[in-house]
Amino acid sequence: MTNPDVLAKRLLQRAHTRDGLAEILIGLTFLMVAATQYAWSVLPHQGLWFRVTVLVYAFGFPVVCFAGPRWLRALRRRYLVEREGYVEHLPRPNPWRRAWLVGVAAVAVVLAQVALHPLPDYWVTGFTGVGSGALALVCGRAPRFYFVGAVMAVTGLGVAFARLPMENGFLILFGVMGALELTMGTAAWIRFMGETRRAVSDGR
Repeated sequence: MTNPDVLAKRLLQRAHTRDGLAEILIGLTFLMVAATQYAWSVLPHQGLWFRVTVLVYAFGFPVVCFAGPRWLRALRRRYLVEREGYVEHLPRPNPWRRAWLVGVAAVAVVLAQVALHPLPDYWVTGFTGVGSGALALVCGRAPRFYFVGAVMAVTGLGVAFARLPMENGFLILFGVMGALELTMGTAAWIRFMGETRRAVSDGR
């Protein structure tokens, strides 16, 4: 028999990813990073607009990362309760588990750095793509996330084997990841709106 706690986590995870809003937010964030990379590569480094992009990225990116989940919860509670019902997420997992995973990843990067004497810049982009793909697999656990994770990993490895400079590599990687997340999230949102249209009609 399935462990009730495991089943509950799966159902909550499915409820969290069903409407595609998280993917849309992640996609827009990745596209913002790609746009910033492009701006930094073409704007004069002593110009006003370059400094503006630096400030927007320095303050905007952390705000989106930390406040994004709260925005999603508020949006769902305000506008989507009649469509999907009220969902209260389980408490956050043990932070030591995340610290352990981050530590393992850091050790892997250090070992790769030592083995390759030193690690070329383009492989940093490759590891970023593979790590992002693995994170998509772990967090999503649905067919579309498996596809997204595979594309992220392949893109990162392709950029690494092409030996592109880090600036160009990150521009391509985050552009592809952002467009992919935004597309898949929008498709999930359209499907979610269609599936829940009857629930809204029945409630009126």
